[in-house]
This record gives sequence, C-alpha cells and structure tokens, in this order.
Amino acid sequence: MKKRMWSLRFGLAAACLFVACQKEQTPLRQNQFEPFIEEPANILGRGLVALPTDRGIFLSWRQLQGDSSGTIYEVYRRDLNADNSTAQMITQTALTCFLDGTALAGRDYAYEIKTPREQETNGQSHAQAFATLKESPSRYPAAHALSFDLGMPYQHVQVVTGDLTGDGEFDIVIKHSNFWDVDPWEKAWQQSQDTYKVSAFLTSGQRLWTMDLGWGIESGVFYSPVVVWDIDADGRAEVLLKTSKSSDPKDYSQQFLTVLDGETGQVKNETQWPSAEGLGGNYNSDSRNYIAVVHPDGKNPHILIARGLYLNQRLVCYDNKLQKVWERLIDDGTHGLHSLPIADVNDDGKEEILWGEHCIGEGGKDLWVIKDRMPYEGHPDICYVAEVLPSRPGKEVYYCREGWYGDKNELIGMMLADNKGKLIWANWNYRHVDGGWVSKVLPGADG
Repeated sequence: MKKRMWSLRFGLAAACLFVACQKEQTPLRQNQFEPFIEEPANILGRGLVALPTDRGIFLSWRQLQGDSSGTIYEVYRRDLNADNSTAQMITQTALTCFLDGTALAGRDYAYEIKTPREQETNGQSHAQAFATLKESPSRYPAAHALSFDLGMPYQHVQVVTGDLTGDGEFDIVIKHSNFWDVDPWEKAWQQSQDTYKVSAFLTSGQRLWTMDLGWGIESGVFYSPVVVWDIDADGRAEVLLKTSKSSDPKDYSQQFLTVLDGETGQVKNETQWPSAEGLGGNYNSDSRNYIAVVHPDGKNPHILIARGLYLNQRLVCYDNKLQKVWERLIDDGTHGLHSLPIADVNDDGKEEILWGEHCIGEGGKDLWVIKDRMPYEGHPDICYVAEVLPSRPGKEVYYCREGWYGDKNELIGMMLADNKGKLIWANWNYRHVDGGWVSKVLPGADG
C-alpha cells in the first residue's frame, strides 16, 4: 500500500520580487529597511534562494551586518549534470538579487554567493542553493515552495521561523493539529478532537524533533502561542510555548511557560504559566494567551506573557532565565488585544508593549492609556506602530476597534494616535473593524 504523504508547502518570498526583472541577467533594486531599535548582533548567513522561472533562475540573498554599502557580491554557478564541473563566477553585483538568464532548461545547478572579503579570509557565507530549470515551468511550479512532511493529516498550522542550529540559516517550527477550535467563545467553542504537535525542520525538509502537547492544550488559535527567539545569546534560537502537565485544559495549576532547545526539542527551563485567578472566571476571556519577546532596556531580551482579554488581564515579564521581573493585573475596565505588539514607540532605543490601548514601558508602568480620553468601552482588534505621517515627528499607532454590542451598541471604528497616546484622527462609523493594515504607498506622502 502506498504511503500517504501529509506535506505542507510554503511559497518563497523571493518570488514576489521577480516581477521587477525586465531582461536576462538583470539585477533588481535593493530595498533598504531600518529597524526601530538596534538589535543585538545575530549570526545570520546569506539565506540564498534559487527560484526557477520562465526567464531563468532568480537568485536572492541577505545583506549581512558586516557588509559595507559598496560590497560587491560574486555569484558562482556549478552545472551538476556535467562531469567534474567546477563553480564558475557568472556575475558581480552590488545588489542582493540577480536573474541568471543563461541557465539552460533541464539542467541542475548549484549556486553560491561570495564577497572578495570572504575570499581573502576563507570565510564561510553558508550561501548555497540548488535549482533545476524545467523545460516548461508552470506559473507556480512545486519547485517554488519548500515542502515539509508532517507525517499526519492537519487542519490547522502555525509557522514560526528562527535559526535553531546556529548555522546562520532560518529553520522552521510548525505547530499543527487535525482539529481547529477557532475560538474559546462559548458560541464557537468545540471540544478538541486532536492534540497539537510542534515539529521543527531544517529548510532541507529534515525533521529535527516533534513534541506532542497533549490534551491539556486545546487545539485553537489562542490556547498555546509559540515564539522562536535566541533568548540566551548563544547563537541558537529557543522555542517558547505554553505547555500543560495535565490532560484537563481547565487545570490551570499544571500550565507552564516552557523553553525548548530549538535543535533538540529538549526542555531547557520552565515556570508556571500566569494564573487565571482574579481575571473574572470567564473561560472565553481567561483562555486568551500570548507570548512576546521585548527588550525594555534596548539590549536584553525579556519574555512577556499576557493572559485574559475581555475582562481583567494579567501580564508577567520574565528575564531570559525565567526569573520574574514584574507582574501586573489590569483591572481598571480597559481590555486587551488579539495580539501582543512590541515596538520602540517613542524612539528612545527601548521597546514598549502595546497591550489594548496601554503603552507599557520598563517595570510594567503605563507611558499612556488612550482609554483615559475615550467615552466608550470595547477593545482594539488591530494595532500597528509605524511612521504613518512623515510630516509629523515620531511614530504613530493605528488601531481598529471592536465595540460592545449590548445595550450601548457602540459605533467605534478606527483611530490614529501619536506616540504620546493623543488622538490625531478617528472614524467612529463602524461597530466592528477586525482587519486593517498600514503601508507606505507613496514615498514621503502621509499615510
């Protein structure tokens, strides 16, 4: 009997850049991005991607921290179908992408990216990728995606990336289940019919490990968040997640924040998950769980946990050894958010926590709360921090809100605040806005 394969495919982000190529062997314009704060140095490889297309093989790679603005990248190609073939340099470019229009259909190629500095020092860039140019590639051939065999059927997945092995390349962590309870809301909740599994893969498709979270963690969006981050600065990312030592999802005393070794899946550390005591005793609200990594001093990673949403909420901040730094119960009538955004809101080099309409700084103290200026209840569904209005100093915070439907039947909608929590504009003509984005459409123009 033929084994049935349960695999998951992910499209390569490089594919969307190919539309800018106009002719063969044409470099593309390099985008420049500036981080909100100066992050600790990461050990990253070039992340070379080789993407077969109908006009050749498109290459895209990462600019490293040590690269100067004038760095020249040398692109090497080796024909894997030829006997005793050696890598030949096919171009030099100052950009981080290239279209190889001389690749022949039906041939297998290996590509490598080097710089003159790396050539002189025999440095390892880890920049290798392989591609086969098909005779007649379809618009979206399978070669354009990474495929991972989960080994079992699935309905719901969550994908997180990070360098688990310390080789400078991102690996893949997939949380998956063959059941999906979309929401702990009493009108939507269903009892889980399958457990969550967490699997780690190399981008080659090789599985590193799998962990079954058991029946104590329900299969749904809000029950068990997963974050991948190098919290101890050893060059290998850990996996942070909520676990349970009980088979009963309501046994809160057996719920834990667990830190896994990203490469082996072994438990490195754990501590009690924040209690639901004092949150209101509502399963829908108490079952909303969040994890984020924040650098409150601009340097050292801290782990932030939030529990609760519609009633009271509890926030707990730990250092990277899971020692509690501060804990806070929010019981002032303000409500939480469906995510846990982290950003340097006021450009002081330190990251703040955007929770509901609270902007929280070091020590868990509020920098501001928009609720203080609001005449209604409800809570934000969406929150983004960005330079929305270039004509104004500092960043802005964009919110989309959900109102309370009861007797008040609030009209709320969307609003934009400055980095001190003062409203710039608001549109109150909607009851429930659960989707929204910010984007730079025209350079220099207000958003």
